[in-house]
Amino acid sequence: MEYEKLFVFLRRYFLYTFLFSIPFLFLFFEEIMGKRATFNFWLASFIPQVLSFIFLCYKYHFFKKLKDCFLNSFLFDWKRVSLILIIAICLPFLVIFINYVILKSIDINFSINQIYFKKTPIIFILTFCSALIEELIFRFIPYELIPKRMNFKNIFIVNSIFCIAHIFNPNPNIIGLISILLAGFLLTVIYLKTNNIIYSTLIHTFWNFIIGPILGGNVSGIYIGGVFSYKLCKSNILSGGNYGMEGSIISVILLFLFLLIVKKAFLNKNDE
Repeated sequence: MEYEKLFVFLRRYFLYTFLFSIPFLFLFFEEIMGKRATFNFWLASFIPQVLSFIFLCYKYHFFKKLKDCFLNSFLFDWKRVSLILIIAICLPFLVIFINYVILKSIDINFSINQIYFKKTPIIFILTFCSALIEELIFRFIPYELIPKRMNFKNIFIVNSIFCIAHIFNPNPNIIGLISILLAGFLLTVIYLKTNNIIYSTLIHTFWNFIIGPILGGNVSGIYIGGVFSYKLCKSNILSGGNYGMEGSIISVILLFLFLLIVKKAFLNKNDE
């Protein structure tokens, strides 16, 4: 079976992550059950993922490939870097702008929370680290275990797993899961076209960082708090409800449009 190695790896990854999480469940039980992204909540999520990833990379002899992956990340194509940064910044801000200015489905309180404001550099680093481990698990690893081909079947299967991994987050909804699936498609196309894990990580990071620690919204259902805050004014289908901006139909539309743009922009001659 073409995907057997991938399914075995991911089954082991989720099992080991759960086992490594057990001590943190006892240490930070109240904060984890509170479903709010405090620093301890982040530790309880991030550390088990990293330990599982390192252990499995050792078992599968992936360290050499991992090293090459990061070395490739330093081979910048500045035209592509510019496009990636435009996408990374414009995508979340467009979702916010349409919801706030045009549809008026949210009402933003622009009073600055000084506590969060002072911590934004640290929070950005933590957000980047979280995005990076997810990109390694759901972009780098799958395409070391299955043929690195740009086809719908491969991308759909890999990102269905990425989507399923978010089902257990608080306040899930169908639109949010469709957004997660499309975001996975976008990140995978970027990774496969550039062979650069940092590009997809940057987009992942800026989305989470702008929607969460800056705007003060929920990210995939998890409340983070932020420099600003907002309240919901209209139906969940527009605002995303308690799942956050991923649950907004606007996110689905924009993610699909950006996916088409990226696919065209990164089109190779042999893809035509």
